[in-house]
Amino acid sequence: RIIASGAEVGDGDTWVPAEIKGEEVQINFNHVYLLDILKVLTEEKVTLCIRDAESPVRIDVGDFTHLIMPIKPRG
Repeated sequence: RIIASGAEVGDGDTWVPAEIKGEEVQINFNHVYLLDILKVLTEEKVTLCIRDAESPVRIDVGDFTHLIMPIKPRG
């Protein structure tokens, strides 16, 4: 499930088909950084390797690897 929230753009909520292995993790990203990577990829499947909500997330697609740092939620 992907939930987006922003003072300037409003809120959004959607489901994305996924194969999930391991424990459930809630993680927060700056959407701009995540979209920058996803919009240049041509493959239909992307692997996100998530250890926990505070560690970098590794995005693997073929021989391409990218890291994104999560952000701490407000509050």
